[in-house]
Amino acid sequence: VPVKNGLMDPRLGSIDRNLKCATCAMDHSECPGHFGHLELVKPMYHVSFIDTIVKTLRCVCFNCSKILGDEPAKEDGELSNDAKRIHAATRRKSPAQRLRAVMDIAKAKKECWSCSAHQPSFKKEGLAINAEFKEATDEHERKLELTAELAHKILKGISNADCKRLGFNPEHARPDWMCVTVLPVPPPQVRPSIQMDSSAARGEDDLTVKLVDIVKANR
Repeated sequence: VPVKNGLMDPRLGSIDRNLKCATCAMDHSECPGHFGHLELVKPMYHVSFIDTIVKTLRCVCFNCSKILGDEPAKEDGELSNDAKRIHAATRRKSPAQRLRAVMDIAKAKKECWSCSAHQPSFKKEGLAINAEFKEATDEHERKLELTAELAHKILKGISNADCKRLGFNPEHARPDWMCVTVLPVPPPQVRPSIQMDSSAARGEDDLTVKLVDIVKANR
């Protein structure tokens, strides 16, 4: 049943020959369907980007999100060795190679040059990311599962300049976008109801069933 702000919202497209689409005013035979979206109550890892998320987390501070390494400039204004290596890495054309080169420099650093925060090591286990510190403190346990919410906060704190150094385009592909905060909802034309044999009842498409589960879990 078409309900506003539901999975069969009339604005997503017409599925009834007696009703016109609330977005394009076309009938069900002409309306192409229109995508909606669902804002998630908490960020989720995008399964296709978990490996890249781990690599990026190894490059930046757990606390302030700055790229790890020695302090960029010495007292005399000369670039530090790490800063020179990071600068050389940013000249690589391949974004993946750029991220890898910076990670090779940063992953061995156990303290941030900017805020002096201790840094954990990151490890992917299935669809989860674990962070392990050298020792526990009042602020964190020695080993913890890094939630997508915390990972999103760290990645979102990366400056545009550091995004470019890591191989990301801050205008079109920021690292925090690898965590899902908004889920696209396809129109009914993509997930049509199924007419049951010898029955007036209609069954829902598998995609609609799964979207219902997501909506319930998102409350």
